[in-house]
Amino acid sequence: MGILTDFFVATREEVENFDFTEMPRERFPTLQTKGLDPVKMATLHTILVGADLDDVESVVARIPEPIHEEEDGELVVFALPEAIVHGLADLDDNEASRLAERWVATEEFKMEGWTRADIDPVLSELRTFMEEAVRSEKDVFLWVCV
Repeated sequence: MGILTDFFVATREEVENFDFTEMPRERFPTLQTKGLDPVKMATLHTILVGADLDDVESVVARIPEPIHEEEDGELVVFALPEAIVHGLADLDDNEASRLAERWVATEEFKMEGWTRADIDPVLSELRTFMEEAVRSEKDVFLWVCV
């Protein structure tokens, strides 16, 4: 079973009033991805804030906040914390390279066979998307459909 994930930019009010029988990409600026689930985003957040990846509780505490859920958890929308949005938007290329190396080395990516060649374009797209979100002064959300 695959997990579909999309990042989208909106205000919290827009998300609260959105009818999720539609796909967010039909209404909001969206970055379509596959497999970047909330746990992978929590590991990214942990790396960005310089916390210990070996501290499982620290990583779990950084799983994004679900703000909408349907169909017994088959569709969930998470609000990404500012530390992820601004952290990615503010990275220079050298920092991004070091981040990619650490992120792809986490268990979550290793279990799925991701390589550095897989993560680099995804991280590049994420950085650009987060830069645009910061410029728009809106929030970023993660739509997950199982």
